[in-house]
Amino acid sequence: GLSVSLVTPRGATARPTAAESIVIEMAGEYVLTTLRDVPLAEEGLYRFEIALTGQPAVAVVVPVLTAGRSIAAQFHSSSRHSGCER
Repeated sequence: GLSVSLVTPRGATARPTAAESIVIEMAGEYVLTTLRDVPLAEEGLYRFEIALTGQPAVAVVVPVLTAGRSIAAQFHSSSRHSGCER
């Protein structure tokens, strides 16, 4: 069997619960894992672990950063167009 889990920056562990939440493919000597519905709710280091039954887990640590918040630009409409003559 195969075990896949995620450890959040605060140390909480999450595992996929639905079969369609995880897709595992072999590409030569590589194992490609697609995880859907992964809760990346906070900034920090996330640890993705995958293990075969009876084998130690292999982990990949991924830093997650939050994007800056959008700031709405103010737009002022004017009937006068500076620099434009009719």
